[in-house]
Amino acid sequence: MKLRKIVLYLIITAILIIGSMYSFFNKKTTVNIELTSFETSKPVLLKNLCKKSGGKPLFINFWATWCPICCNDIDAISTLARKHVNIVFISTDQNISTAQNFIERRGHTNLQMYSDIKGEAMKFFKVRGLPTTIKVDKHCKIIDTHVGPLSASSIALFFNVRLKDI
Repeated sequence: MKLRKIVLYLIITAILIIGSMYSFFNKKTTVNIELTSFETSKPVLLKNLCKKSGGKPLFINFWATWCPICCNDIDAISTLARKHVNIVFISTDQNISTAQNFIERRGHTNLQMYSDIKGEAMKFFKVRGLPTTIKVDKHCKIIDTHVGPLSASSIALFFNVRLKDI
């Protein structure tokens, strides 16, 4: 009976160790998450976008053309993106040309626009609804998240800017 308990404990311990090793080695990281650049149509690694921000936070705005609130948010924060805040816009549309045409019509061609057709960045950041804006550090670690529409006051608070800069 004692031998059975020892064998059972060894089996349970082995299962737990194997399970934790599987979880550790299969953990999704930003290393291999590719986005497609609107500007060049080439793949860009998410981790490189985070690194480029240096010591300043990077703001990632997830949006889609079918989401009217998202479209309003892009208009509202595009001024910040052009001035002094590092903002990356990630389209979740399944068709990159639809998103590119939308951006061109709105006159936002000089913004950092990317596509997440596979949804990998959304999964990594656990985005549950659109629009979602996430503040990350240079390692792509989440500092803060805002889900839903951005008003002038929430923009000022979330992006840590003055209202007159919006």
